[in-house]
Amino acid sequence: MIKERNNQSTNPTSISTINTEIQIITRKQDLESGSNLFQSKINSYYITQSVPLTEKLNPDQIAQITSICLKLSVSFNYQEKSDSLTLNGITKSAGEAKSLIMEYLLKNTHSSVSFPKEWVPQTNAIETPPVPKGSQEWKLVEEQFQKTLPQSTITSIQRIQNKILWERYQNNFKFMSKRLGQKINELHLFHGTRQTDPSLIYASETGFDMRYCSSGMWGIAIYFAVNASYSTNYCFDASTGEKQMFLAQVLVGEDFYTAPDSKLKKPPLKQVETGGIRQDY
Repeated sequence: MIKERNNQSTNPTSISTINTEIQIITRKQDLESGSNLFQSKINSYYITQSVPLTEKLNPDQIAQITSICLKLSVSFNYQEKSDSLTLNGITKSAGEAKSLIMEYLLKNTHSSVSFPKEWVPQTNAIETPPVPKGSQEWKLVEEQFQKTLPQSTITSIQRIQNKILWERYQNNFKFMSKRLGQKINELHLFHGTRQTDPSLIYASETGFDMRYCSSGMWGIAIYFAVNASYSTNYCFDASTGEKQMFLAQVLVGEDFYTAPDSKLKKPPLKQVETGGIRQDY
């Protein structure tokens, strides 16, 4: 409760008004300087973003990009002969529009696909042929595996030939190449699936899906390991008594060191001038 003291007098008070004219005199250069400062402040909230393109946009793609930009009050400029799309808008909105457009294009770009030379002919979109023991491919996997698990024995290696996932991987590679150049950081990393049958991952159109992650040192994410000895703690126990893990080809992107934070739901933002682009790539 707030108590208020009443200081009002019982005597009536007359109030008179005074008309005051205030004249402001300023120099022309001061006005121009203030105008320029004001304009620079406005400009500091706007940013131009570039979205790399791997092919000419079709009408449906342009319509979807237009819809994304309208919702976020962002303008865009597209020239058919250009290999990029230019966005203009408030820093946060332009960054969000870029992320949404890139995600959409990754799922809706169907450029020519070249498959790895090791792949064998297949009749289905997804097959897992065995890797011949003693082949160069087998030796490369075995060498990386036994760096940290020298006493373990590899009983079999299956090559995952998923045409859908490989096309998505190549599209990601092209986009990242235009954004990061040599900083793509493509690595072969291990991954254990615990109670999840690996076939539910490699025989899908999604592949690794972070929506199935419930927690982790850096929050909701897909975790990979450099050493097989770490992933062996997360191996899937097959009905045959063998343990299974992935050796995945991963587009890591730019390295970013941060202390563990289990509350993270998205990668941290990069510097402010990048317009809301996160640390994914």
